[in-house]
Amino acid sequence: MQSRSPLPNTLPTYEGREVEGQEQSFRREGEYWSVCYEGRTCRLRESKGLLYLAYVLRCPGKEIASWELIRLTHRDAGERIGAAPAPEIIERARVAVTKNIKAALGRIREHHPTLADHLDATVRRGYACVYRPDPRVPTKWDVTEQ
Repeated sequence: MQSRSPLPNTLPTYEGREVEGQEQSFRREGEYWSVCYEGRTCRLRESKGLLYLAYVLRCPGKEIASWELIRLTHRDAGERIGAAPAPEIIERARVAVTKNIKAALGRIREHHPTLADHLDATVRRGYACVYRPDPRVPTKWDVTEQ
């Protein structure tokens, strides 16, 4: 089992509006994530991809390097990556983070297609990951661990 890391409190949170008064949440509850979007909730077993999604949802508009996502969310990997990773480490991180987020989106799609469509359209993956919500409909996310 992967080592669980709390979401750091060092990055800014988004001050967007809730969508028509509905709570949009991404909450870790033990070994599961409870995800609520547009009034519909689903529970998904924890995974690296869900952890990466939670991190970018918490920091909309902020590009986060894939290797940095791994370093920040997995303590044991962070020690191996260091502050200035080699190009091959950067490439492996890009592939791993992209693959894990894609798998998480597939699992979300099985239970909540509307949310999967939203995240597919607003989460960019690659060397850097970022959540860019539609500025016409800003979405405020409550991302927490319990």
